[in-house]
Amino acid sequence: MQSGLLDLNTITTLLELNDPTESSNFFVELVNEFLAQATHLIAAIKQAIHQNDRRNLIPHLHNLKGASLNMGAIALAEACETLESSIEKGQLAEIDSWPAKLELIYSETVQAMEQIKKPL
Repeated sequence: MQSGLLDLNTITTLLELNDPTESSNFFVELVNEFLAQATHLIAAIKQAIHQNDRRNLIPHLHNLKGASLNMGAIALAEACETLESSIEKGQLAEIDSWPAKLELIYSETVQAMEQIKKPL
């Protein structure tokens, strides 16, 4: 797993929430829900950037950052924080490159989480 991509303490805490007496796996369900939500939010972020809609961009970034932190996806959360901060400061020179950056970090996050899910 790539260093700095996931917060292993958060992941461990989430894994400990699994109930061995249940047929379903709580962590797997959480990851699947997070990935679905993140996919939707990234699409909304990309659309807001494309439409130059900063009013909706900040809330989408904030939601993705929060969901990422809750799941231990720290690299994705940090990317959202960086973009959110840049927008708030009016530093928009590189905003068009951010969708690709978010997609890359998200893809790496998905791969890392899938590796954790495999043995469960």
